[in-house]
Amino acid sequence: MTSTDLLNVLELTKGNLSTHMKKLEDGGLVKIDKKFIGRKPRTSYRCTKKGKKEVQNYLTTIESVLKASA
Repeated sequence: MTSTDLLNVLELTKGNLSTHMKKLEDGGLVKIDKKFIGRKPRTSYRCTKKGKKEVQNYLTTIESVLKASA
């Protein structure tokens, strides 16, 4: 996903998005790719295998909490 897409979906500032994504990259959860398309910079992000596993664990935990509180 490109940084522009994430900015629109998450309604964050460029600085906030950059800070959050750097922390996720440091944790090995996302891969950041920066390149130029023509003369325009393009930053894109992709979830790593570890990141996908962590998201799945998070969703499983949330689902358990919601079932327990119902």
